[in-house]
Amino acid sequence: MSPIGTVVPEDRRVLITPTISTVIQFRTIDWGMDDCRLHISVPALGGADAPFSLALYRLNQTHPLDASRPCPQRVAKIEDIDISRGQDTMWQRGFACQSDEVLTFELACSSISQGGCLLEWWQKRGVDPGQ
Repeated sequence: MSPIGTVVPEDRRVLITPTISTVIQFRTIDWGMDDCRLHISVPALGGADAPFSLALYRLNQTHPLDASRPCPQRVAKIEDIDISRGQDTMWQRGFACQSDEVLTFELACSSISQGGCLLEWWQKRGVDPGQ
């Protein structure tokens, strides 16, 4: 556990390509919280590559993931998120949730992306992404 949740494995290069996706999971912990909001923020990317899109899916997983098991099935595609070079991307979506519910999503390259799709960052345990 860390101040921002559990990060598995502890220090990790996170990569999204046409063949690699990232699973995001969190548990609502506030009693009476019935409106959750998922935020995705990508700082401006450099380079001359063409813009691309990421697809956000809801996954069929209502309990904490076991990192040694295969990725759960996709339930629904929520939206394609356009990533442009040279400008920040800020995306958010609200949805209903219940206290102590486990919510699971997958962030992957969208099938509508023309050409390459590459997003990479390093996630370190215990580091608040807002810092």
